[in-house]
Amino acid sequence: MTFDSPADPHVWDPRSHADPSLPPIDGLNGLKGCHCLISGVVQGVWYRVSLQEVAQSNGVAGWCRNMPDGRVEAFLVGPAGAIEAVLAWCRTGPEHARVAGVEVTAATDAWQLHDAPEPFEIRR
Repeated sequence: MTFDSPADPHVWDPRSHADPSLPPIDGLNGLKGCHCLISGVVQGVWYRVSLQEVAQSNGVAGWCRNMPDGRVEAFLVGPAGAIEAVLAWCRTGPEHARVAGVEVTAATDAWQLHDAPEPFEIRR
């Protein structure tokens, strides 16, 4: 994947090649979506605020929230390359996070877009 500038590796370059592993959501003009569960030390380290900034800078809609079991849950909708850029960031997170894993499930139904607010929001 090609990024916009070395100074900001989290900005999606539309010239990059998208990962086809996420299927397009039917009826949404090529938008893709996914549900993510991020595990590790991801709460209390500004993970959600940082994820919101990365998602918004890449034009990705959706939400994230802390879960009672210590994970962060997120739902992302946007162009394939933008989602892949956000997922790449999710695998490392902000400076003090220690990401152990990112479980990604593709969203395949158009109705799931209704649960993807724009701009990206933090839910409590």
